[in-house]
Amino acid sequence: MRLILLPLAIVMLPQISLSVIQLGIPVLAPLLIADLGLAPEAVGIIGGCMGFGSVWMFAANRAVTPVVGPIRALIGACLLSIFGACLLLTSTTVGVLCGAVVIGFAYAITAPAGSQILSNHVPKPWWGTVFSIRMAGVPLGGAVAGIAGTGIAITFGWHYALAGLMASPLICAVALLVVPKRFRGGGGDQPFRLAALFEPV
Repeated sequence: MRLILLPLAIVMLPQISLSVIQLGIPVLAPLLIADLGLAPEAVGIIGGCMGFGSVWMFAANRAVTPVVGPIRALIGACLLSIFGACLLLTSTTVGVLCGAVVIGFAYAITAPAGSQILSNHVPKPWWGTVFSIRMAGVPLGGAVAGIAGTGIAITFGWHYALAGLMASPLICAVALLVVPKRFRGGGGDQPFRLAALFEPV
């Protein structure tokens, strides 16, 4: 059972942490939009930008997880989500939209990287169970974002709420630095190239 729980925990931590940011943005979006002076309908544009970023990264993942390995990919995703949140904190239309795309990029990395870890380190008969449990991290992250994000926003404002939610991927990134060495492999022989994210297959 320990052989199953450890890789599951390693995968669920970033799943929850990235979901906190991904699902926390819609919670705070109405306040953010009001600060920008945009119409309420602009909330949908922010969600659309995050969705666009996720779809793009799913399509371009061949340039990330297989190249750097799943653990480095997840650490990078956590840091990328923090960068995206910082762009939102600029309170500018361009910063908010670009930040939403970046957060979508980061969130999409959790699925392929987590799947690689589970498939490499969990016995095949347990795949159905652990893959399903892993996905429970999404609504759990959403619950944290909804409760914590709303509470902080009501008391201190959305800027502080978003800054508070950023603690989740930051803690996750630090925790992933100390995972056992056997989980850190899986990278390719080629160096990571940012340009590869924008190259057609």
